Parts: sequence; C-alpha cells; structure tokens
Amino acid sequence: MSKTRAGSGQIKQNLVFQGDAGIVIPTGSTAQRNASPQAGEIRYNTDLSAFEGYTGTIWGSMGPFPFVVVEYFTGDDTTSEFPLSQTINNSQNIVVTMNGVTLTAEVDFDLSYPNRLRFIDRDGSTVNPPPDGAEITVRCFIPVTAAMIPSGSIGTQELSATGTSGQVLSIAANGTLDFITLPSQTPSLGGDLEGTTANAQIKEDAVSIRELAVSDGVMGQVLATDGAGNLSFITVGTGGGGAATWSAITGKPTFATVAFTGSYTDLINLPVTITGSNVEGGAASTLHDATGLNIDGGASASTYTQQDLLLDGGGAT
Repeated sequence: MSKTRAGSGQIKQNLVFQGDAGIVIPTGSTAQRNASPQAGEIRYNTDLSAFEGYTGTIWGSMGPFPFVVVEYFTGDDTTSEFPLSQTINNSQNIVVTMNGVTLTAEVDFDLSYPNRLRFIDRDGSTVNPPPDGAEITVRCFIPVTAAMIPSGSIGTQELSATGTSGQVLSIAANGTLDFITLPSQTPSLGGDLEGTTANAQIKEDAVSIRELAVSDGVMGQVLATDGAGNLSFITVGTGGGGAATWSAITGKPTFATVAFTGSYTDLINLPVTITGSNVEGGAASTLHDATGLNIDGGASASTYTQQDLLLDGGGAT
C-alpha cells in the first residue's frame, strides 16, 4: 500500500475518516511517552492497557477502565431477563440504558439473581420485556479493593515538584514533596576507635572483659586459646613458692644418666683442655673418682671435691 505524506497546513481541519474499520493511533509503554507532549495528545498505553490523553499538565486514562464492565444486549419483545458476566449484589451498582435513556433501578429493572438483570414494569408486579430491536447497555462498577501503580509510570511530570540533577525526593514538614540536596557526608571515628574510616584501629587499653566473647574468670587465671579460635580463662598449675610445676613447662631439656664406669675418653662433647695446666688425679684417673682431683695452674694448686667440680659443654672449671 502506497503512503502519502502531508506537510504542515495541508490537512483539512475537522478531519473525518470514512469507513468502519477504525484507525490506529500511536502505541507504546509509559516510558515511551512523548517527552514534550502537547495538550490534547492521545495514545494507547501498552503498560496500562488503556487509551490516555495529555491535559497540558498530566496524562490521564481515557478507558477502558478495569473497574467498569460494559455489556450490550438487544431486546426481542419477549426476553425480560439477561445474564450478566459479573456478580452484582446491588442494583444500585449498575447503570442501565435503553436506546440511550437511563433507566431507574428497582423501578424499570431489578436483579432476579446476583448475576441476572430483569426488566419490570413501573409497579414491579410483572416483567416488562424490552421491545424488539431495543439497544440495551449495562455498565457494572466493580469495587477496587487493591491497586498497583505500574513500574516506571510515574515521572517528574506526575509530581508536583521539580529538582536538579543529583537531588533526592523528600517530604517537607507540611507533607508536600520537594527535591533537596543532601549535605556532604564526612563520617568520623569516636569511642574506642581511632584513625580513619579506611583504617580504623582500636585504642590502647580499650578492650576489657566486656568487649571479649568470654565469661569472666577469677583472680590468678590467664586468658588462653584452645587453638580453634575460642578464648577462655584457665588456671595454670603451680609448685612450691607459686612457680609453675616442671610438668607444665614446655620445651624443657631432657636429662640422661651418666655411667659411673668407663674412661674419660669414652665421653662425647669433651671439655676444652686448659693450656698450660695440669690435671692430676689420685690413684685412679677415671671421671667418676673426682675426689682428690687437683687442678694445678702452676705455682700453686687447689683441691676440689666432686661436689665442687662443674663440668659443662664448654670446658672445666
């Protein structure tokens, strides 16, 4: 089908469209609305499933309305009752017209059942079928019990407030909406923290039993870990004088028994020989017989008993 474009001023005013097929107007979502609409502009909103028009200030729905159901019937001079698609419990909740004339509830019609329209005569004693060919229109109003605003359907055009880039929407003291600029946020540390927000540190002497996830202990106990990240107060075993017992000390040296037989040369880690000194013993020269051992430095000699002699890995004294 060929298309003909018409320029500005080439379309006749009060344009009339011939035919019975209808015309298609602009269609789109709420977000696709014209950013600079003109008063009287109409379109079909696919988000709302409704036609809408711009008043010059806001967009408004033109129908169909989800809370209104319209039904059409044609009289045949015989049928007096017509079934309704909605359950209506009160005849005052529907509007009935016949050939464009609005009828009165409980006078011209009533509800024989919650979903059945019945035409009656004026005194309500008998039924009164609409004449043949009569056009009957019934509008049912459905109470709105819940409503939801479609996502993205509210913009600044729907708000009675304007702002600039970076501002946020706030409620003023009088309950109106207003755009405001948030003050700059410069958080600071206090209390038991010091440093900067990027490198916060706990102050010295700021941690006590109240800050620890551990039950309080008693005097003399120490804080220890079980190796699994749990802290608790424990009592360390004590010996004479309050010192820790030997068995409680870790890393202690191992003692070995020295044989009382064998020669001096049988030992390992021999002491360093003192240059210029004579080591003389008595009748026996074995290590275990240290009684009467003389250490002579030259002019004079000193005698040491076994208890006075100290041997270590670095020499003899």
